[in-house]
Amino acid sequence: MAAFTIASLVSFFAEEKRSITRGKNHYRSDHLEIFAYADGVIRGTVHASMKKKSSKMTTYLSNGNITLTDCDCPRGAYN
Repeated sequence: MAAFTIASLVSFFAEEKRSITRGKNHYRSDHLEIFAYADGVIRGTVHASMKKKSSKMTTYLSNGNITLTDCDCPRGAYN
């Protein structure tokens, strides 16, 4: 798997620090349903808290940095 640092993650979401907290909470609450990595792309599916819905997320990496994210969740319009 391509390595990326916590610093690059924090930098990418610098203006939306709450997203990092939410991501940690989803992970710790065992809401991560699917996680896969191939060719610099991380894909995952996360079950929404308190809802019967899952969201698909995609993160694109280049040289250890996040270059783009995509999510079909309500917050996906930001990053």
